[in-house]
Amino acid sequence: MIFALRRALLAFFLSLAAFGALRAQPAAAPSPREAILERHTFHAASLAQNPLGDPADQPVLVYLPPAYATEPTRRFPVVYLLHGLGMKPADWERAGPGHPPLSAALTSALRAGKIPADLIVVYANGANAHVGSLYMNSSLAGRWEDALVQDLVAWVDARYRTLPQAASRGVTGLSMGGFGALRFAFLHPDRFGAVYALSPAFLGFAAEFGPENPTMTAVPGITSYAELQRHVATHRIRENYAGLLYLCAAALSPNPDAQPLPIDYPFIVRDGRLVPNPPVHARWQAAMPLTMLDAHLANIRRLRAIGFDVGTSDHFRHIPVTVRALDRELTARGIPHTFSEFPGGHTDRAQERLVEHALPFLARHLLFAPPKN
Repeated sequence: MIFALRRALLAFFLSLAAFGALRAQPAAAPSPREAILERHTFHAASLAQNPLGDPADQPVLVYLPPAYATEPTRRFPVVYLLHGLGMKPADWERAGPGHPPLSAALTSALRAGKIPADLIVVYANGANAHVGSLYMNSSLAGRWEDALVQDLVAWVDARYRTLPQAASRGVTGLSMGGFGALRFAFLHPDRFGAVYALSPAFLGFAAEFGPENPTMTAVPGITSYAELQRHVATHRIRENYAGLLYLCAAALSPNPDAQPLPIDYPFIVRDGRLVPNPPVHARWQAAMPLTMLDAHLANIRRLRAIGFDVGTSDHFRHIPVTVRALDRELTARGIPHTFSEFPGGHTDRAQERLVEHALPFLARHLLFAPPKN
């Protein structure tokens, strides 16, 4: 049943379908002048014995620029890359018409000077038994925020020649990953010094991600997660947010005592209308980047750089609305940031935006010097 929901939500989010379906072919052993992509499993102690049974040993891909081999005493800044809903880290390496695997695109951009400085890029995992963790700690879905912010960062710093300081550490991501990247930066400026989010989802309640959508409440008659999976798999995806809302609720408002599903929804039906369900509604808002600004303003002001973008034709209507609102709210608070819009949809030109905008932005703002004692 998990696979049925995975297929449905993958189609629902178009999770990088534009990247094609061809996997990158194994490359020859790199020369010292070539980049290296390493594939590992690291132990995330924070995920041990999590309620969904997701393994504590998690996949991670690490891109090492050519200079990592040719300059053996040099240390490098690190950018953590968070994928979207329905993806896994290895999906960044899928090749397709018009674009190579991400590691090849990174190397080409470095050699062409499009990325102005060498970076280690870590492809992190946020996929769980519910398809997507939202990169949050949850009593139902597991401690995914801790797994990456604490366990993965520590593992990378111990294994590689990094510059182990927030000023030399950035985070970026697409869609769900953009949501996670902004939250990581806003909550953990002691870990991440700069952030760039591509088409970030779930920034706040708006449009179809709000009270106009009837699936913001539990689907009538659904009594189990397996039944919800069947519902999602057999209904028209574009109109069905039931599975998506369950994933969000599992991360944002788990409730083991709730019946029939162990979650609370942010809206309830009253007099035939959807209205906020306090305090669940407030709990969701407190976790949304758009509405967490004031509570974490001191943290946000510590960041070296904030950037984000959105497609003008994003089919998730809440995303352009809330991303533009984030631009306005940061401006109103006098927080420097970069915001751009592009003509396209949710995942259009995702690799190009990452390689030509997000990573150059982070490279320009991260510190390339060792930490001061």
